[in-house]
Amino acid sequence: MHKKQKFLTLSSGLWAGCITALVLAITSAANAQDDSIVSKILARADDEAEIEIDDEVEDQDEDKDEDKTEIEDEDEDEDKIEVKRTEFGRKIFEREQEMEEKKAEFAQKAEERKGEMEAKRAEFEQKLTERKAEIEQKMTERKAEWETKRAEWETKVTERKDKLEQKRLELASSTAARKAALQERMQEKIKQVGERVAEALNRAIGKIGELSDRLQNRADELATRGVDTSEVNSLLEEANNTLDAAQLALSGIDVNVEYAATSDDPRTDWQDTKAQFQEVRELVRTAHSLLREALAALKDAVAASDLERGVSEATSQNDNSDDDGNDTSDSAEPEDNTVTQ
Repeated sequence: MHKKQKFLTLSSGLWAGCITALVLAITSAANAQDDSIVSKILARADDEAEIEIDDEVEDQDEDKDEDKTEIEDEDEDEDKIEVKRTEFGRKIFEREQEMEEKKAEFAQKAEERKGEMEAKRAEFEQKLTERKAEIEQKMTERKAEWETKRAEWETKVTERKDKLEQKRLELASSTAARKAALQERMQEKIKQVGERVAEALNRAIGKIGELSDRLQNRADELATRGVDTSEVNSLLEEANNTLDAAQLALSGIDVNVEYAATSDDPRTDWQDTKAQFQEVRELVRTAHSLLREALAALKDAVAASDLERGVSEATSQNDNSDDDGNDTSDSAEPEDNTVTQ
């Protein structure tokens, strides 16, 4: 703000001094009645007043200079402020102009993007339409193909039904003959199996019987030399009795085989014959096991005796072979397993 300009005026103190001097001068003049003194006093008062006026004027001039300096400083500050305001306004203008340019650029890009999106949407809709048309066409073709296949399948089903009906009639007319042929084949099979199993069991019984006889002869020979063969004789007797039971059970099995082979229900009648075969087989296995126990008992008896070494060798030489070198182990059991069928 500019300071207000001060006018050239006398202060109240100065006026008071002047008035006082004037009064004193008048009083002195009145009392002394001396014009010269009054004149001097007045002159002196005037000088003092002039001096005070000059001082006041100088003060006012100094104040004016200070005000002028302040005004100049304020003008300079205002110029700087104006410059700054102008620069700030220029920056704002430039920024607004830049924002307008960016806005225009963004609007342009938005329009371009919108155009691209519209083009892509149109392309997608076109492809979707084409895809729908293609799917509809394929569905139509597939439906027609299905209809054709259904017609073919129905035709085949009809033909197969006719063939099945024809076969059913043929089968019904030949059922009796086929049953007769099947029964005949089953009877023949039962007869063959029965003969084969019976032959195997008879062969096993005969072989075990031969081994039992040879072992009995050896035990009798060792008994003459002082070997205790009582346990061996007992086991051999039990084995022979078991073989006799197996032979007895097998002797009448041929009749059962013939009965099953000629039966109207051969499958059912064969079960009884098969059970009889299994019983004979178990008897043969038991006899064979007793024969092994008898051989082991004979060896123990020889070892317990005080006979010479040559006598004990008679029982240890090839325990599993007969005099002809034939194996006396499990081969004595029946080899045919058809009886389990």
